[in-house]
Amino acid sequence: MKLAYEWLSDYLDLSAISPEEMGEKLSRTGIEVDAVTHLDGNIDGLIVGQIEKIEAHPQADKLRVTTINIGDKRLQIVCGDPLIQEGQKVIVAQIGAHLPAGVKIKKGKLRGVVSEGMLCSLEELGFSDSVVAKEDKNRVFSVPNEIEIGSDPLEALKMHQAIVELDITPNRADALSMRGSVREISAVYGLDNSLSPDQALTNSTDHTETFSVNVEADSVKEYNLLAIKGVKIAPSPLWLKARLMHAGIRPINNVVDVTNYILMEYGQPLHAFDGDKIKGKGLLVRYAKEGEKLVTLDGQEQKLLTTDVVISDENGPVALAGVMGGLDSEITEETTTVWLEAALFNGIEIRQTSKRLNMRSESSVRFERGINQATVLEAGLKAAEMITELAGGKLEEAIASVSRLDFDLPRIDLHLTRLNQVLGTDLSLDTVERILKQLDFNYTLNGETFSVEVPKRRYDLSIEEDMIEEVARIYGYDNIPMTLPKVDGHSFGLTPSQILRRRVEDVLVGEGLSQAISYALTTKERSEFLKVGESVELAMPMSRDRSAVRQSVVASLLESVSYNVNHHLSDVALYELGNIFYHDEDSLGGQPHQVYHLGIALTGNRQANDWYAKARPVDFYDAKGLVEEVLSTLRLSDQVIYQAASHYEGMHPTQTAEILLRGKVVGLVGRLHPKMEKAYGLKQTYLAEVNLDAVFKCYRPLTAYTPVVKHPTSSRDLSILMDRAISFAQVKEVIQKIAGKLLMDIHLFDIYQGKGIEPDKKSMAVNLTFQGKDRTLTDEEIDERIEKIKEALVESLSVEIR
Repeated sequence: MKLAYEWLSDYLDLSAISPEEMGEKLSRTGIEVDAVTHLDGNIDGLIVGQIEKIEAHPQADKLRVTTINIGDKRLQIVCGDPLIQEGQKVIVAQIGAHLPAGVKIKKGKLRGVVSEGMLCSLEELGFSDSVVAKEDKNRVFSVPNEIEIGSDPLEALKMHQAIVELDITPNRADALSMRGSVREISAVYGLDNSLSPDQALTNSTDHTETFSVNVEADSVKEYNLLAIKGVKIAPSPLWLKARLMHAGIRPINNVVDVTNYILMEYGQPLHAFDGDKIKGKGLLVRYAKEGEKLVTLDGQEQKLLTTDVVISDENGPVALAGVMGGLDSEITEETTTVWLEAALFNGIEIRQTSKRLNMRSESSVRFERGINQATVLEAGLKAAEMITELAGGKLEEAIASVSRLDFDLPRIDLHLTRLNQVLGTDLSLDTVERILKQLDFNYTLNGETFSVEVPKRRYDLSIEEDMIEEVARIYGYDNIPMTLPKVDGHSFGLTPSQILRRRVEDVLVGEGLSQAISYALTTKERSEFLKVGESVELAMPMSRDRSAVRQSVVASLLESVSYNVNHHLSDVALYELGNIFYHDEDSLGGQPHQVYHLGIALTGNRQANDWYAKARPVDFYDAKGLVEEVLSTLRLSDQVIYQAASHYEGMHPTQTAEILLRGKVVGLVGRLHPKMEKAYGLKQTYLAEVNLDAVFKCYRPLTAYTPVVKHPTSSRDLSILMDRAISFAQVKEVIQKIAGKLLMDIHLFDIYQGKGIEPDKKSMAVNLTFQGKDRTLTDEEIDERIEKIKEALVESLSVEIR
């Protein structure tokens, strides 16, 4: 938001306040100031002149020799603009003048003809190409006739001032307007302002004799339509052009410029239709129909969704509500009837539409963040009044409106004791009353409790702590005493859960992974990746991108991996510990479950290309190995099996396994589905997700010391032919169950598929190590166990012992 000092001065006496001081003061009260820029910095030597004579250049067809009257003398200036005319007033940079970017005007010759200065365009005065009107772009600027010869052109362009550029946070939508910023500055400095109170105007009829309004979209809380007939479209006067350009907006014509002026003054987006191009006798506000399209003002055809709100006549959409108007109903030089829209659209819907179509604008941003409900119609009426002044015409006596607004203002109780307790201050009732008056808040006082009326423009105020913050801002954070917290010095240790979490982190960091801390908020679609229940959506999300909480940690990790890869970091190994959320039939009181999970994401190379080893890309066993390391640290690896799983939509159907701990699924490990890899712009990516709450419940603390077994071990090899679908984990589970405590280790040392074996079969060879704790095992004992293991494998898994 760019605040022009000259515009602010319409409402406030700023004669004793410098722009730099204002910027510093606002920054200390919660409004971030990006920059303070003096428009006339490093510019001098300019004067308004008039072209008296234009002659052809004797040596150059594209140059012209002009005689310029600057009041006290005449100058000969060579110019290359073919559109200049005799009698035209222009901005003259005299010899010795300074322009932006260090340009100094010197006397010289152009193709043999002396030139005593330069005729300036707006771009040469420092105006961005994006804010210069089409008729003024890349040409000598034509100064209006009412500006006197010999006068200062910077004065006419309102350039003897500073621009204070604010970076408005999403919670302070009220500051995205001159009126809101004036109130803020007025409160910070305790200044009087000339703003009229918000009027909360309403209109009771949805039709007139000539047109009507019908609102089918329930999300639209107010829609007003005003008709102005007999207008004449023309360029805006220079004062209006200058204000818009200094605000970062390109002037277009006297009608559209008024709507943009009101946008900046009130923060209220408006839209002007050419009323003669509207088919039928009214407008319908509705959701788009399946397959509908609209060519917007930028000439692009937009494919609409049924979630998009449109303004429609009887032929179809004529505007995309809150985002951009339609090309077929735009204001042109031939327009004589203007239908002016002043509405309150749903911010969430506007953001969804504008972001999907990549059409974010000054208007859509204000709808997204929230506009002042009390001045919707007031802003429309002010715009209509300005249009009749600048473009002629007459406002229809009747206005068509539909309003579902509740103008009752909410109240917040502010307790003096609570305020001083939170701030560590000793503010008096008089001080707090003064601050509330500076903030322009109405209130009643009962004892030491203020009942404060919250204006419709302040969406960010809902609880007592919000009001305490307002008092603190205006009182001044620098005035709040510094008080060190009082602590008793007693030291508390880590909880058992915290200890285990740190062990998990130590393992992963030791394996070379980096920790990520991601947003728990994401889109509804991404939240359902590795879905475990019903998604948990926010009632009032700030944006569509953060509208639901995640059901898996890897859903957030994937965004981080994609970000890193897109920034040319191809080898990524991340982990994250965090909560996931979901609803199911066991949710108590409608509250979601909150479960602590571990997420792991690997992509690129696990081993870099080096002199001692070739590069090796990550694979399934890298991810699985990390999970096993974590479980081994918790002494649970012998209780875990891995079971093939193909039902996870976001995971590769043949390279994914569920992690079963004591027979219950506690996570998964596998490769991201190729379609998902493509969507995120990734190569082969492997993920793991583990429910740490469930794992920690099974944690086995370290037992007391047991002496080293002195008896010898004995080994047996076992070769098994089985179906390809059977996993080693299943074989291991059967063997452990039968072998009992005598089995010390199971080692898979060979897997064979190929010649001599049926295509749907595979051969596994395992080595079994036995050891007795209190005696040396005999061959007969071991052979007996081996036979029982063989029988169990045949019975349970239908294998063939080779």
